[in-house]
Amino acid sequence: MTNSVIVNVMVMMAGKQRLLEALKSQRHMPDNSTFFYQGDDMMLRVVNVGNWCVLFLIVLVGIIWLCEARAQDDSVESVRVGNVVTVTDQWLLSLTSEQKNFYKTLRAMSGRQWSDGLPFDRLNGLFASRQVDCIVAEAPVEPADTIASVHKVRFEMMMFARTGEALLRDDSVTVGYLATLPRMKLPLAQDVEWYGLRTIKQGIDLIGAGRIDVLIAHASLFEDDASIARLPFPPVHVIELALVCHDTPINRDFITAFDARLRSVRDGSGNTGTAISTNRVNVS
Repeated sequence: MTNSVIVNVMVMMAGKQRLLEALKSQRHMPDNSTFFYQGDDMMLRVVNVGNWCVLFLIVLVGIIWLCEARAQDDSVESVRVGNVVTVTDQWLLSLTSEQKNFYKTLRAMSGRQWSDGLPFDRLNGLFASRQVDCIVAEAPVEPADTIASVHKVRFEMMMFARTGEALLRDDSVTVGYLATLPRMKLPLAQDVEWYGLRTIKQGIDLIGAGRIDVLIAHASLFEDDASIARLPFPPVHVIELALVCHDTPINRDFITAFDARLRSVRDGSGNTGTAISTNRVNVS
């Protein structure tokens, strides 16, 4: 597109020069770009516009070239990252320092598009069909055309209930869990009624109001809330997450940059860049 515009500019400049030469030879006009001519049936006025037109067209060509270059850069550098949990500032506050650094660093990475709050099965389907380039997930034991970050983050999913609640006397319990996650096997003798949650905040509100009996969440969620207690059971699920990507040159560069940035954060020589927007996008 840019080349065609440049050709058009050159053609217009040549046409302008030929027109002026023809007019001057027929009407004996002065050899000047600023003049007035009045004939019997027309008035021709040229006021030093030729150079301004050429300058305008040159600037226009430059703008078009910059826009095309920017568009090409965006299409090349953009890495689509998917995640199950909707990462909010409030959710980040409930994490350990290690967990928080992992997600803050990932969100601060340039050249990425962020899609979170995706159901577990849908996230894996989008990754398998290459509609996302990377996901936060368990690193495959035997990767097939995939690569994973060196740095990983560990989550222990625990069961929580209201402090002093006598759950063992009930015939059934209502268990809240993030609907984006698969259901987990629970060490409970009672019948379980599952309650799918949109967000962890919704679960916090529901268990506080007594509308669910148990909430499954990461271990550090209620560390500062004495009204909610961890049930005396081992973690119902332990997961170690990494940034997993399809093995392409762009994704390798992205993971290498992510590991380097997270290493600098953990070593105390960098920051997570929390001021950078999450740049969320929808995926079909």
